[in-house]
Amino acid sequence: MEKESTTPEYYPMSLNAVMLACNQKTNRDPVVAYSEDTVGDALDGLRGKGLARLSSAHSRVDKFEHSILEVFNLGRREMALLCTLMLRGPQTVGELHARSDRMHSFSDLAEVESCLETLMRWEPEPLAARLPRQPGLKEPRYRHLLSGESEPLAAAEAPRTVERAAPWEEQIEGLRQEIRELGEEFARFRRQFGNGLPLARSRSRALAQLHLDGVNVFLMQAVLRILLLADFGEGLTVFASRFHAAIVGWVQLAVEAVIVVLRRRVNAGLSEASEDLLVAPLLASHVGIL
Repeated sequence: MEKESTTPEYYPMSLNAVMLACNQKTNRDPVVAYSEDTVGDALDGLRGKGLARLSSAHSRVDKFEHSILEVFNLGRREMALLCTLMLRGPQTVGELHARSDRMHSFSDLAEVESCLETLMRWEPEPLAARLPRQPGLKEPRYRHLLSGESEPLAAAEAPRTVERAAPWEEQIEGLRQEIRELGEEFARFRRQFGNGLPLARSRSRALAQLHLDGVNVFLMQAVLRILLLADFGEGLTVFASRFHAAIVGWVQLAVEAVIVVLRRRVNAGLSEASEDLLVAPLLASHVGIL
């Protein structure tokens, strides 16, 4: 169904071409690695149900084509949505609108939703269903019913939620590690001035401000990475905002403390040459880290 619309020059398809299309890494959820025997058995099953057939076009090898349009009396819009649901699993209206564009260009989300309603009212049996809204998701998702409903729809979605949580926890632990490294770097920054030469007032403030600006950039990037991990709703946004405010507050207090220490050393009168020897490597190390 997909290749007929996206690469018609390679359709109908040989057994090997069908296998490669099934196992491709993009536009598939889940990604699979079917053998030629598995794909051959599946094609035999589809032929037995009248959903696939051998092509009548002359070729050195057998080629296959689908007959789903004739069996279900589908239009091109309905076929595009069903195909996208079979390739990528349950999806929102917005995801279906974007991902089905190569097979059929829907004018807007309302047209997609209208087509889904048609599939859900299909006679003699529905071909699609709306899933219960999952925690943390703003929009409901839809799934196809070509494989039947052997288990409750809500239960079928539970493993996907668990799978999404694992990488989320790994990313959070990674961010915690980055914050720990930032704290260690700041401690080294402070120790360098504990027994070193003083800086002039203007350069001490500039260096401290540079450090603070870099920390803010780092924290904002970290928060944005959190927000882009997955759509966990408003709870995630609140968490990210509090996370950023708390860490920035701590860093600002720490940098202000460093500035106080540096000011106490200003009167020692560091020479320009000595000052450059101290500032240059410190600037380089902080720019490299942030």
